[in-house]
Amino acid sequence: MLACSGTPQDSAPVEADADTDADADTDVETGWTEFTPSEDTVIVYVSAEGDDANSGLSEDEPLASIAAGKALLRHEAPDWLLLRAGDSWDEGLGQWKTGGRSAEEPQLVGVWGEGARPLLNAPATGLQTNLGGSSPTSIDHLAFVGLHLVAPEDRVPGVQWLVGTQGLLFEDMVFEGFSVNAVIQDFDGYGQADVAFRRSHFLDAYDPGGHSQGLYADGTDGLLIEQCLFDHNGWRDGVADPTKFNHDIYLQTGIDGVVMRGNIVARASSHGAQLRNGGEARDNLFLDNSIAYFLAHNDDGDDIATRLVSVDNAVIGCSMKAMSGDGESRGWGVEVTGVEGVEDVEVSGNIVAHCPDGTAAFEVEQDDGGNVVWDWGGESSTGDFKDTSCTVATYSAWIGGEESLEAFLAEVRAQKRGHWRKEYTAEVAVDYFQDCYSE
Repeated sequence: MLACSGTPQDSAPVEADADTDADADTDVETGWTEFTPSEDTVIVYVSAEGDDANSGLSEDEPLASIAAGKALLRHEAPDWLLLRAGDSWDEGLGQWKTGGRSAEEPQLVGVWGEGARPLLNAPATGLQTNLGGSSPTSIDHLAFVGLHLVAPEDRVPGVQWLVGTQGLLFEDMVFEGFSVNAVIQDFDGYGQADVAFRRSHFLDAYDPGGHSQGLYADGTDGLLIEQCLFDHNGWRDGVADPTKFNHDIYLQTGIDGVVMRGNIVARASSHGAQLRNGGEARDNLFLDNSIAYFLAHNDDGDDIATRLVSVDNAVIGCSMKAMSGDGESRGWGVEVTGVEGVEDVEVSGNIVAHCPDGTAAFEVEQDDGGNVVWDWGGESSTGDFKDTSCTVATYSAWIGGEESLEAFLAEVRAQKRGHWRKEYTAEVAVDYFQDCYSE
């Protein structure tokens, strides 16, 4: 447990750096993925103050446009495309055609220099691979690190990754204001595996005329969602009404091997997370969603869930906003269903608290103990708990911030490499709530 006198410490350094001395692997100390160039890596530098007449092969001769930088990348090669920190472009990453050599020698799209994430004001979809006959059938071993993609006025996806892939990483990314902030889908049936979203932000997706999600995925075998922020996806006040079809995270039935851990999932239109074919949800913090999360066994077809694991998650508060279409509000907590026939099932150590007007707090077909409900639609677990007044506002004040949900989430939105504060992570916050609801 986190001691009340403790102060969580920052972790270290920012940019994907050519002098890094680790392979493309997660550093145990900092939690960030580190990259090392291969002997034949081509490193391409791009700056808004550069010139497309430059070579692009040094910091002193950067290119100006992302398109010119992409043109120097080789397919199935461990090349790097680095955008200068603090710069901005009225340009997205566009249609993508190249990948790396292997898991040990990935291609990298990242950052050079110090400062804010490079800002890409996308004129259309920020990144896409739906290229038909002009695309490789599979784009493998590729990492996008440290970029900020912002939507145009037209309602388009932020990422639309539809080709096969083996090894795709998004880390320290911001996807903001698209119709769907990211779509990962095996559209052509070539297979997708080992896709990871780490320490990235999915913010403010909305679409007045259609379904809108923070993240939508289907057809993927092996999906990691770790230490990300999902906030206010699927609706926008006065522009796009909340509906029961829009979520922070929507994982369809054709997906397997989901691990969702250490995320902060907040203020969704409907579900914070809808995991329709099982997986593992652990150490996540769900805040003010209409429905916190749904973990189910898909019994419709060949893709059958192998795991239904919900452990040490905290659901704090709910939203009772009315849904467009039926006018009903939800106020639901956790649902874990379809456990029959699933080999690995565990539901333990979850907290669902502070929704006095809510309805279903905790609907599970198996309870392995240590689950707590407090002040949810008139329901509370029995027990002499240490402090049942704990909310996100009290947590924010306890770590030295302003005493409100909005202030806490504003600080979480500021998380990035080089400014990563452990007290604004789900794991530390969940420890706080577990301590409050211990006896």
